[in-house]
Amino acid sequence: MKKIYLAILFCCILPVAFGQSAKTYRLLGDKAFNNKNYYEAAYYYAVALGERHDVSPGLAIPFHSNFGKNKKISPAGRGYLLYQLAESYRLFEDYTDAEYYYERVRAGYEADYPLTRLWCGICMRANRKFDEAINLLTQFRNLYKGDANYLALAQREIANCRFAKEQYALPPQYDISKLKGPVNSGAGNYGLSVYENGFMVTSAKYSKADKRNINRIYYVTHHDTAAPKLISFGSREGKEYGTPSIDGSGKRMYFTVWFKQGPETITGIYFSVQNNNHWSAPQLLNAQVNEDGYNSKQPFVTPDGKKLFFASDKPGGQGGDDIWASDLGDDGQPINSVNLGNMINTAFDEQSPFYDITAKRLVYASKGFTGMGGFDLFESAGENNIWSAPRNLGYPLNSTKDDLYYLQDKNDPDKFYLSSDRESDCCFSVFEGNIKTYMVAGQVVNCNGRQPVPGVRVTYTSMSAMPKPITVITDNNGKYVFTVKTGIAGKIIFERDSYTSKTVEISSPGPMRGDTMHNDETCMLLSKPGARYTIKNIQFDFNSFDLTPKAKLALDTLVSVLKANSEFRVSVSGHTDGKGGEEYNQKLSEKRAESSVRYLLDNGITAERIQSKGYGKSQPLAPNTLPNGKDDPQGRQINRRVEFTILQPGEGE
Repeated sequence: MKKIYLAILFCCILPVAFGQSAKTYRLLGDKAFNNKNYYEAAYYYAVALGERHDVSPGLAIPFHSNFGKNKKISPAGRGYLLYQLAESYRLFEDYTDAEYYYERVRAGYEADYPLTRLWCGICMRANRKFDEAINLLTQFRNLYKGDANYLALAQREIANCRFAKEQYALPPQYDISKLKGPVNSGAGNYGLSVYENGFMVTSAKYSKADKRNINRIYYVTHHDTAAPKLISFGSREGKEYGTPSIDGSGKRMYFTVWFKQGPETITGIYFSVQNNNHWSAPQLLNAQVNEDGYNSKQPFVTPDGKKLFFASDKPGGQGGDDIWASDLGDDGQPINSVNLGNMINTAFDEQSPFYDITAKRLVYASKGFTGMGGFDLFESAGENNIWSAPRNLGYPLNSTKDDLYYLQDKNDPDKFYLSSDRESDCCFSVFEGNIKTYMVAGQVVNCNGRQPVPGVRVTYTSMSAMPKPITVITDNNGKYVFTVKTGIAGKIIFERDSYTSKTVEISSPGPMRGDTMHNDETCMLLSKPGARYTIKNIQFDFNSFDLTPKAKLALDTLVSVLKANSEFRVSVSGHTDGKGGEEYNQKLSEKRAESSVRYLLDNGITAERIQSKGYGKSQPLAPNTLPNGKDDPQGRQINRRVEFTILQPGEGE
């Protein structure tokens, strides 16, 4: 059972007599489990164990009062029931209870269930126990000798844990809160769509007519405390409706329809036309979208009504559910169908697409990239099937649970909606998000003398597809400040005449003071031919030519300059202090220059752009001894260095 469709739904369970044995309950649990009714299965396995099972209100579960440990179960039988109970909770995505039962399996039955550590680690990740999860998943990876797919899953989950730890340590880029009002009434609510003066939303409410919780589409007005209004499409025939998307005219609604056929759930995309405040009977989209034998779902129609994005497992994809797009004819039917390709889709599931035709920005949910865990929301810029690499939208927009159904508010570019089970062990709710505002501040200085550089053009480009670049000019003190609204990750380009341009990547916020990120001091190089610069941090320990971590960081400045100016070449010179003989210091200086050259080569600078030479102790920058003739350690440290000279075409040849 996929929770993105069924909040806590399953077929009503027939009454069971009080005298049933543990074996009978186990068989009932196995039957429900095989039919993917995991919540029902958990109930039966718990009863078979003689343990209490909390039942959600409104569900037709038979009453059983004889709870308590069943001593008649064999150890092997108890291990099986504990493992199946853990599996049922995990597959229902109740990770708290699942973790508890996996831990009980680990305490005495793990040898019979070698995947226990993997599943328990995944549950720990969902429950934000990242260090414990990494430890358990690493143990599994190191000890498990079975299917390589499980080992790959463990490695992916370790990466997810590390990514999630990093995200939780960063300042939040968004304010996220559960949407107030009747939108979130009922057992599960998701797939919000803005409509007229309110919202269309999918909600799993108890239906007296159907005698169970069932998914339907409801309309809720803004700031209204009245109960949501059911949208009627005429005869329902046991089908469920959800994930509405409405075109800009407000007259045509696309949505998912699904129903059970044996143990399988069959889904398809339909549309309905509004006329005189009534919605027409659902009309199935043609085979361009709904191919026989496959499932299509979660439509998003662009405001102009000309394009439909959707998820489908039909042939031609990368595996699992993929994101597809279709052009729509005047009759609302698709005239083609195109898979968005392997930049967007993976071998895992991708779902719930949203597309902003103005910003050319796709947002969708995926399990196939490193993220917080479960479904994460990603964005990509593009159109006509040419897309940028997807970017995880980060915490707190994403959580360690499932996050889907992103929708940008059409009236407020800083507001959006999403559906998530982050505050529940079973069910989705609709959340409202608002983009936070941050200030980014920094200073630009000359690399050689560290003097402030005024008049530098500082251009910030976000990794997000939404905003336009921001450009400011440094003041007389070389300082700059600008405001960002869509997260800080991106790049800053520094440009000024007579200086080499420089690009600085910002992968995450740096040191924060309140709502201001203070960027590291940025130095720029004069591009004057033949200018010589000493990188102060490229100094060496006595009698050593190994680059220190600080030296490598400083050399990154040179790498960025050479990559930004492909016509530049560089001359690297090595130097020593005054201790030791001429021959010894000459060889040591050459090795120091060579170690810097090797670093440049390893970072993508070609050999023909580099020349190097050692000068021994012949060119000190500071005295090696004090005026009284004693040793000067500080002066000698300054002299143990490398320098580089920028060479423009024709120089040094």
